[in-house]
Amino acid sequence: MMRGQVTRWLTSLLLVFSCHAVADEASEATFSARCALCHQKGAVGVHGQFPRLAGRIGPLATFAQGRRFIEEVVIFGMAGRIEAAGDTLVGVMPAFSSLTDEELAGVLSYLAALDPPANVKRAAPFSSTEVAAVRAASPATATQVNSQRSAVMSAAPKAAR
Repeated sequence: MMRGQVTRWLTSLLLVFSCHAVADEASEATFSARCALCHQKGAVGVHGQFPRLAGRIGPLATFAQGRRFIEEVVIFGMAGRIEAAGDTLVGVMPAFSSLTDEELAGVLSYLAALDPPANVKRAAPFSSTEVAAVRAASPATATQVNSQRSAVMSAAPKAAR
């Protein structure tokens, strides 16, 4: 009987890990299909044109204001001038509100896990419930989202800037 319980427990554990791996693969595939054209494979960005996300989203996602900002950027878009990793960029990040809450949470969790800085605590994964709450709040324009950026970045760990 004990052996049967261990087998069921191991099977359940394996199922949990394989479902997580499939979710990660799906999130990476969504990023590749929707975001990598600009931010490139692995979210390394293009110097002077599109900001690097790898290693920057994770630190932003470690505090409430940063998490909400990231979610607003992907839901409502962002437009205007920004300073990112030493680059001055002017452009438009399109809204991805057509993606489901689950897809957005998966992509944001995928990005938060890319190249985490050793000196910054790891961000908790994003949840579809969290994304849905931001989506249900008052919609913002891409310019309004950008206007919040400087306050968020001044509170962010240095690795996120």
